[in-house]
Amino acid sequence: MVVIIAAIALLIDIATAMLTYRMAKTSMNIRAAFIHNLSDAMASLGAIVGGTLIILYEWLFVDAIVTIVIAVYILSHAAIEIPKAIHILMQGVPVGLDVADVTADLQRVPGVNDIHHVHIWHIDEHRRSLEPHVVIDPVDMDRMEKIKAALKSQLSDQFAIGHSTLEFEYPNRDVQSGDAPLGDTASEL
Repeated sequence: MVVIIAAIALLIDIATAMLTYRMAKTSMNIRAAFIHNLSDAMASLGAIVGGTLIILYEWLFVDAIVTIVIAVYILSHAAIEIPKAIHILMQGVPVGLDVADVTADLQRVPGVNDIHHVHIWHIDEHRRSLEPHVVIDPVDMDRMEKIKAALKSQLSDQFAIGHSTLEFEYPNRDVQSGDAPLGDTASEL
């Protein structure tokens, strides 16, 4: 009975694994489902092989061996996938991106005096996000939208960062009209 039920389960497990196989290449969530389907298929196959060997030869130890093999398979995939998920959840800088390189590249955009307080992270496994403070001169206030567009274009083209929240500031100094300074170090616009 165990071998027959395991054979039916194996067919279902193979079918569900085939449904998730193609999407598993591009989605961490679907990859987890695919790995789960494969481990279920391995368990069904193990039940078939183990059950057959127990019926034919009374090798009861086969059950423990099959369980260990399946557990090693699951743990090996978990060791690969869990660090990737943790990196995204902890808002780590995307692999292959250097904050200093991104900052230096953005500082070369005309009108940008300084970039600081830069945060780069994954929104999900495919989308990156950036949040910096951008220092511009008060005289460039009328060009702020053009500077912002140039920065966003640079982020998208050079670093595949599609989402950015740019916080504009200007250096602490008296505004030309004679107004008082706008803070101790920098002020937001």
